[in-house]
Amino acid sequence: MKLENYPALSAKELDEAIGYAIEQVRSCLADYTTMFKYPNSVNNFYPQMMNTEWTNGFWTGEIWLAYEMTKEEEFKKSGLSHVDSYHHRIKNNIVCDHHDLGFLYSPSCVAAYKLLGDEKAKEAAVMAADKLITR
Repeated sequence: MKLENYPALSAKELDEAIGYAIEQVRSCLADYTTMFKYPNSVNNFYPQMMNTEWTNGFWTGEIWLAYEMTKEEEFKKSGLSHVDSYHHRIKNNIVCDHHDLGFLYSPSCVAAYKLLGDEKAKEAAVMAADKLITR
């Protein structure tokens, strides 16, 4: 189906959708600031897991998008907690021998560096790029 078959969103509708998305991210921070979401739901819930899947970068990316829109400290704190985890993961080569490192490190560490200039995030992203180039 073509995009022109869908009506354009009004500015109000767009603001409401963004606000709803931000609140969805906020509602998950208590459970997923030091942990990550399992790649698929179990009984309609995403169990907590360590940072060992290729999909983890998407959740961190949502956190950084929420921070970018709001500049709220809780999103920044959660995102930087994830940066620590990604840095540890690449430094210790924890489940990094695959081609999906871009999905992990672009929305997480590259985003943190672009938004905050965070040097630890930059270092992790560069180490991930170096690892990826060996494939």
